[in-house]
Amino acid sequence: MKKFVIICLIILAIICLLVLAHGCASSPRIDDMKTYEESLFTIVEYNENLNFFVVYMNDTKVMYSISVGVYNRGNFTLLVNKDGSPMVYKGQ
Repeated sequence: MKKFVIICLIILAIICLLVLAHGCASSPRIDDMKTYEESLFTIVEYNENLNFFVVYMNDTKVMYSISVGVYNRGNFTLLVNKDGSPMVYKGQ
């Protein structure tokens, strides 16, 4: 009986750790983000599987990728064209 109780407690502890770890690793949802006219950047795309945003700077339209992964959150990368020039947003 003691072994059964110990095994149940261990399984319960593992489940709790997995639930906590999943909650800590979750990325922000694009629906939760707000874009304002006075904001510096506008979100173009969000890839939940790869944990990154593509944004452009409102005044220059230059595009950047921002990582939101667990281990690399906040990396900010300039997107460039084939010739090395900054990629400019051409939408709307």
